[in-house]
Amino acid sequence: DLLTPDLIAFQEVVHSGSVPNRAKFIAETTGYHWAWQQEYSVLIYDEGIAVLSKWPILDTASIELPHKDLILFTRYVLSARVEAPPGPVDFYCTHMTVGGSESESADQALAAYEFVNERSVGLPAFFAGDLNAEPDTLSMRFLRGEAEHEGVTGDFTDAWPSVNPGDPGFTIASGDPHDRIDYIYVAATASTPPTPMACNLIFSEPVDGIYASDHIGVSCEVAVGY
Repeated sequence: DLLTPDLIAFQEVVHSGSVPNRAKFIAETTGYHWAWQQEYSVLIYDEGIAVLSKWPILDTASIELPHKDLILFTRYVLSARVEAPPGPVDFYCTHMTVGGSESESADQALAAYEFVNERSVGLPAFFAGDLNAEPDTLSMRFLRGEAEHEGVTGDFTDAWPSVNPGDPGFTIASGDPHDRIDYIYVAATASTPPTPMACNLIFSEPVDGIYASDHIGVSCEVAVGY
């Protein structure tokens, strides 16, 4: 079901003294398990990234990515290992730099790539989030294995074009989509990596004039084998 996915990556998840953690609130309302990683604080709230899972979360880990936005805003990758029916699955969520250079974005992609490969050896793994980079940028070409960065070449599968060739899959902005900066990547960490079967855009239409987000959501169905 597109609207009740097994795993969800959230960005810009707010928590404050007056506003309960949005990931916790959604999880408790819907019956999901949840994990949250604070990225930074401003005057009246904390902001972070989160993973929601239909299945129990076995453990979590996170890393801080290189380069801060505007000196203040730190970026992280959050990993949740979940107890999926076929076996453990690792799901990674991030929100990469919005103001950095193409090289800084690639530095973050490299750090995330190495984190995934070190933590998920032998397991199916997915890397998802708002990567603030269009498909032809160095960071995304690096992750897809089309470019080298710091002597390393990635080997992730970009799920959207693998099943929707020729469809740009624009995700921003909701009211006038013209760029794709939100991704679901399949890592090559498992002996038999998961296979993307279908990917769709969700929450692309407003309800009573209100969009669910300023981004259009991406939902992918994958086949996982061990």
